[in-house]
Amino acid sequence: MQSHPSIGRSRSFPSKHEADRVLPTVMTTEEVAALLRVNRKAIYGAVARGELPGAHRVGRKLRFARDAVLAWLVGRGAVAEAR
Repeated sequence: MQSHPSIGRSRSFPSKHEADRVLPTVMTTEEVAALLRVNRKAIYGAVARGELPGAHRVGRKLRFARDAVLAWLVGRGAVAEAR
């Protein structure tokens, strides 16, 4: 995986300090999809299945807590490496 273009490191997700600087605290579906490198439909499906934490409805829109998404991403990476 390549790193986020604004981060300039070889790992696939930002550190807490980098996230504070690069990613908004509340993310849109499009931003989460870009971070995870999937399409919006995959994000909607993950939310419907209860697989993606930090999702909140604001009217008809979904918004995501950045820290919850990043913690989930880091946790999934640790699980994948242990297998």
